[in-house]
Amino acid sequence: MAVPCAECQARDATTAEGLCGLCVTVAADAAPRRVVAGPRPGDRLRSPVAPGRAAMVLLGAVAATDLWALWAGLGQRRILDRLLAGEYGEAFQREVEDADSRYALAGGAQLVACVLTAVVFLYWFRLVRVNAELFVPEAHTKGRGWALGGWFVPVVNLWVPRRVTSDIWDASVPGPEVAGRLAPVGWDPREPRPAHALISAWWALWIVGFFVGRTAGRVYSGAETASEYATGLRWMMIADALDVVAAVLAVVVVYRITTMQDTKARAHAAAGWPAGVPVSGAGPAFEHQAGRAT
Repeated sequence: MAVPCAECQARDATTAEGLCGLCVTVAADAAPRRVVAGPRPGDRLRSPVAPGRAAMVLLGAVAATDLWALWAGLGQRRILDRLLAGEYGEAFQREVEDADSRYALAGGAQLVACVLTAVVFLYWFRLVRVNAELFVPEAHTKGRGWALGGWFVPVVNLWVPRRVTSDIWDASVPGPEVAGRLAPVGWDPREPRPAHALISAWWALWIVGFFVGRTAGRVYSGAETASEYATGLRWMMIADALDVVAAVLAVVVVYRITTMQDTKARAHAAAGWPAGVPVSGAGPAFEHQAGRAT
């Protein structure tokens, strides 16, 4: 006698688990592919609050230097327009040199802010990646080494950091634990991963801004005429504008992940962390640093 499928009840079961062939296929396609073995000996939850705050401040500095560069670029553009109109003279030459100096100074500030932000952001990023693995080992599709390496490997760095960020997000969402797997609101483990609109928007702007900036830099540095400088400058300003928005969205991503991890760790501590998961330190939830993320 045929037994109906335990999942859909519409077709006959064909497996020992009581599922039909179609439901087996759907479940296999929907299940996230797991590649992470889990926490390593010595892993501890560490508070992302202080590093997160530092990263947000520095991302704000990146946005501020980009706005400075946009302001300096507008001054450069006005000088170029006057040059294209045929203006010249000793006084005008001094204005040109002053505008060049302001733009170069803004560019230097951008570089310093970018380097400092990269160091602090990557420290925070790896910290929350390890925390996320302690929360939900099964939520990750990339090994923890990609939390740093994914940013530096050519071509791979176009999508792996976004994937790692999405995994961190999914593992950090406070929600009920079902058989050791996180099931946040809107994501049944049997279904595909939820969309991450915020992460996708941030990443898309970051990638577009990066390539626009690289192209603009080549055009600007290789310009030989005033019109070519104007073209390069226009693209540089577009790249700066994209970078401002990307930096603001990055601040929101850092804030959301930091807050979720802080909230989730405190909830775990209040309920009693499951046996075998190493959590130590002076704080009630983390090896604590400084307060809540909120």
